[in-house]
Order: sequence, then C-alpha cells, then structure tokens
Amino acid sequence: MEMVDISQKELDLFEQAVLTDLFGGYSQDKFIYRSGFLKLDLTKKVQSIITKFENFVRPLLDDEGYINSETIQSYLNEEYIKIPQGRYRLIELYRDYQPYILQLATLFKELG
Repeated sequence: MEMVDISQKELDLFEQAVLTDLFGGYSQDKFIYRSGFLKLDLTKKVQSIITKFENFVRPLLDDEGYINSETIQSYLNEEYIKIPQGRYRLIELYRDYQPYILQLATLFKELG
C-alpha cells in the first residue's frame, strides 16, 4: 500500500488553486502565451517558482499538512508582527487573499 504524503497533497491543492486563478489552469499548456509570431513559454519558470515555494513552506508544515502559527512566529520579530495562534491549511489562507490574486490575473489578461 502506498503511503500518502498529506503535506504534499496540501501543497498541491494550494498550488493548483493559485495557478488556476493566475493562468486559467495548472497544466503546462496554460503557461504558454502566443500572440502572432511571438511565443512565450513560462513552464520552466513556473516550475522553478513552485519548487522554491515548496522548499520554503514544507518545513513549516506539520504531519497533517497544516501550518502552525507558532512555527511561523518563531521566525518573525514578535515586537512588530503578531500572527493569531492556531493551525492553518494553505488553501484556507489562500482563500483569504484570493480576491487580490484574481484582480492581478485580470490585470495580466487585460495587458496581454
């Protein structure tokens, strides 16, 4: 029986939501822009950003894929930044900021 990495599933869920909002999906064909004779392939850049993000966030996740605010707070200066105590799923945190990401995506579509 294959062991399920809950942390990876949580990361994947978060990444899929962000990429869908920014690019209209998370398959590689969504990262390629064509305009006339110009072709811009962002696949390698997107994958690089995902890898860096996962390497940064994975140590902050517990065994159940949650981010513990105490872990994050240990990296911050408590005098200036306070994070509410608790455990958070990445996707729940993203949903709080999703309207801003959608506005950014709309701006990119208008420019392109």
